[in-house]
Amino acid sequence: MPDTNHPMRILLFLLTFLCGTAGMAGKLDSLRAVYHDTQRADTIRMQAFRKLIWTGYLFRDPDSARSLIDSMYRTAMRWDLKASAGDACSMRGITFIITNDQESAIKDLRRAEALFQEVGDAKGVSAVQNNLGNAYWKMGDLSRAIELYTLSLHYAEKQNDSSSMASGEINVGLIYKDLRDTARAQEHWERALRISERINDPNGIALACTNLGTSVRDPNDTAAIVFHRRAAEGFREVGNTMYQGTSLCNIAQEYTRAGRYGDAQRMIDSAIVVLRPMGDEFLIRPKVAQMELYLKEKKFDKIISTGEPLRAMADTAATLKDAMDLYNMLSDAHYGVGSMALAFDRLRRFHQFRDSLLSQENRSGLRRNEYRYAYERQAFADSVAHAAEAVETSLRTEQQLTTERGRRNLALSLGGLLAFVVVGVWQRGRLLRRTNTAILDAQTKLVESERAREAAEVRTRIARDVHDQLGSDLTKLALLSSEAKAMAGEDPGALPGLADDIERVAGEANRSLGDIVWAIDPHHDSLAGLTERVRAHSERMLKWSHIPYTVDCVHDGPDHTLDPATKRDIYLILREALNNAIKYSKARQIRVVLHTSPKHVHMEVKDDGIGLDKRIADGHGLENMRQRAERIGARFAINTDKGTDVSLDLVLAS
Repeated sequence: MPDTNHPMRILLFLLTFLCGTAGMAGKLDSLRAVYHDTQRADTIRMQAFRKLIWTGYLFRDPDSARSLIDSMYRTAMRWDLKASAGDACSMRGITFIITNDQESAIKDLRRAEALFQEVGDAKGVSAVQNNLGNAYWKMGDLSRAIELYTLSLHYAEKQNDSSSMASGEINVGLIYKDLRDTARAQEHWERALRISERINDPNGIALACTNLGTSVRDPNDTAAIVFHRRAAEGFREVGNTMYQGTSLCNIAQEYTRAGRYGDAQRMIDSAIVVLRPMGDEFLIRPKVAQMELYLKEKKFDKIISTGEPLRAMADTAATLKDAMDLYNMLSDAHYGVGSMALAFDRLRRFHQFRDSLLSQENRSGLRRNEYRYAYERQAFADSVAHAAEAVETSLRTEQQLTTERGRRNLALSLGGLLAFVVVGVWQRGRLLRRTNTAILDAQTKLVESERAREAAEVRTRIARDVHDQLGSDLTKLALLSSEAKAMAGEDPGALPGLADDIERVAGEANRSLGDIVWAIDPHHDSLAGLTERVRAHSERMLKWSHIPYTVDCVHDGPDHTLDPATKRDIYLILREALNNAIKYSKARQIRVVLHTSPKHVHMEVKDDGIGLDKRIADGHGLENMRQRAERIGARFAINTDKGTDVSLDLVLAS
């Protein structure tokens, strides 16, 4: 049934947006009037100019804000208002942080810091150091960022500047989030929220609530929705349209996860109304949220009609995360409607963006390790220089002492020497520990590189399988189609049998594609995923064979990630063994066993048939199984005493 309230809902959103825009426009006009009023004091006029830029342009249009900031800086310097000039440099630095030009941001923020220090504005210095921490954090220099955040909090506490204290708590929480310590991050964000509530700062409340909302992982916990609603309201109040729209999309995604699809749709419509004036590229986020809602409702056609027009924009304007989500849902949608070629192409693009995102995160992590190593090396050099200076001072003092105090001087020298040796040994121990840590980090990176190489080999083998399996099946289909055309005129009675052959080959091609998509999909790279796949394949094949069977596929304990090469080799060994049992054993009973746990994999295919057929023994199937088992380090055995028993045991690394 169509939603008859939809036009009315859109109209209400438009009225709400226009009223809010009108209110904001009135507020900006009032600030402009104060600035142009020459009867007012210069400091009051400059404060109005600053508030105009901050409220009206800084977050929604950084480029326009930068032009106004340049005008503010020139005017402040002409009026000799260095604190206002510092405000201008600070806001200009923030615009560069927003547009991801961190080097330019640091230059402007350092200029602002010098101006605030010149006039003794401790509050301004605190705010600038906080923003410098933001710039260094975005560059990946966590050690420098933490140092600046700590300085900012120190200044803010001395000046009792609650706004800067809240901002510092939020940023320290983000550092802990980057270090995967969610509990400590939430503690800092909760402190920031309490401080912002005490001073009634809507922007601080919104930022704290945004971070707290994204840290809630339970879809049944309504706290995430409450936090994102408060964030959206706070960003609306300060005129930050882009963040307001993002908060509305976050609410929509929480409603989608909770199964409240009607509420999710209302939030998506609201986000589109808020973000549309900023340009089409800002609509990618709500459109992706809309596609996620359609995916939950299995509306594959709507996912395709919504997402396909966004592909060109997503390739250039979207974040890697949004582009990755877009192609992932398009792949699922095309697969759902049976468009296998398009599903495979969109899945390929998803993996390209996913690899880019992982590469970006790895580069940031490497950069953080380099900064940390340089910082610790400098600290070590400073401590050694300090120790050497202390020894030199001690020697100079010893030369100035008189002869009658020689014995005491000698004792003091020996004590100083002993202290130096102890310090040297201690520093040497610290250096050795850091060296060992660096070696372990290098080994970890080497293991990760080896895993990436193995993943590349898996993709190469999968590409070969696509060519060999699907190419062969498609060639068969083409030949059978040509034969059908010829028989249509010569022998129509033979067409049903030929149609059966075409249906069989098409089914084999579809199953081959299903196996390939399963092997390449990272969501199935786990022991539980392998166990479920083996169970489904075995039951389907044995049901068609009409041979009595038992299937015992169980995963015990927590799920465990399995690299794609090992997963694929285990699956293909079992599939080959099961195929041989069905086709050649003449068995009265077939048993399939796959028991997995985080430490062990046991696989067994057993029948009570005639044993190994000569065609199987002379073929490549057994040798392929042995080679796959040897490649993954598994113990592989075939027993033919009573029927055929193919078994595999693999011990997994902890």
